[in-house]
Amino acid sequence: MSACVIRVLLVLLASASVHSRPSSSRSAAGPLGRSARGFQRSLVSRGRDVDLRELVEATRELCAVLLKFGAYMGPSVSDVRRNLERIEEARRKWLRASPRRRQLSMKALLAAEVAAEIHGRGGVLADPSGAMGLLWVRRGLAMWADTFEQQARAMQQAAVTGEGEGSLAAHTRVAYERTVQAHHGWVSRRAFGVACRATPDWETVVRRAGLRTDKGGDEALRLELKCWAAAVRDLTEAMRSLHTDRDLEDRRKSV
Repeated sequence: MSACVIRVLLVLLASASVHSRPSSSRSAAGPLGRSARGFQRSLVSRGRDVDLRELVEATRELCAVLLKFGAYMGPSVSDVRRNLERIEEARRKWLRASPRRRQLSMKALLAAEVAAEIHGRGGVLADPSGAMGLLWVRRGLAMWADTFEQQARAMQQAAVTGEGEGSLAAHTRVAYERTVQAHHGWVSRRAFGVACRATPDWETVVRRAGLRTDKGGDEALRLELKCWAAAVRDLTEAMRSLHTDRDLEDRRKSV
């Protein structure tokens, strides 16, 4: 278990002892703490490979959390789920082609697609394909890692200064500009703009999605945001290396 997750659990345990409510630290963790553990399990082989089954499950669970943020998340979550289906279909295809395999990692899946020569040179990916699904899932996760990292910093600053915790919409826009915007065409950028304008304030999202536990409060939530971002950054960097090392970093824009 990472030091970051341990810090979250210590905060939860300390708060529980103050209020004399005994409970397991695992059950006390909020949705983002549980999500972080799922993404940590996805990273295998000492951070050099990704367990596809764990990745798909963790991302599906994240989608369920994000849908609680509000109806504005619906189109984005639908896109993510379509990309997860691309990954799952490719995984099933290559497992059928290799009956002796019981599992298929991201490295093995990409190697199989490269060997089959389904992708073009210079990172021109076949669509649909496992590589394409993984590419867009990675970019989406990187955006949310950036967003949650910004929100954690804003919460820390608010605890010191007593000022507001910042705008979730503003944090999301900055994260989008740093991670995804360069890969979106005009239609996709416009769709993001519509969703961003519909983004509610942070406290509304926290309440809707149940992100704050009654045992940990704001400090535990801040640590969960920070730990989630750290876990997902490690994962997306590993995924980026697996793509780029095989010339599978498609830089074409979407529509």
